[in-house]
Amino acid sequence: MIFSRLKMFADKQEITLANDANAHVVTLTNQIDLGSSDKAYRVSRALKRNIGGGDPIPLMATINTMDTGISAKFSFILQTSPDNATWTDLFESSDFTGLGYKLSVGEIPYGTKRYLRMLLNYKYTTAAANKKITVTSAIGTFQPSQLDGI
Repeated sequence: MIFSRLKMFADKQEITLANDANAHVVTLTNQIDLGSSDKAYRVSRALKRNIGGGDPIPLMATINTMDTGISAKFSFILQTSPDNATWTDLFESSDFTGLGYKLSVGEIPYGTKRYLRMLLNYKYTTAAANKKITVTSAIGTFQPSQLDGI
């Protein structure tokens, strides 16, 4: 599968998991700047930004690799921001237990602002020291069957 680097939140990003039973949230490497809202011809104010609810723009996230001995619950969270400082959740996946899970959402939810980012939420069910995972996440054009190769 081919992704544009401009539309990737993470490309096999390595994450070292904390060694405790607390809940943790990790921000994936990249944020996506959708650009400023433009003004339509002969209109005095900027158009309201929203990429959700129109043609489908797929969203995908997966855990590529995982050290053995990890017993945890994970979820992915998509957030949006008008200013790259204050963030609002747009979507959160259901909990999953790790390797093999592939989040595939048919379209980005309604309500996007200028910036998008993806978070990984996790909580150990049994804590283990120095464990690592790798994560890939992107928006773009792909079919769910294409996720098998990543």
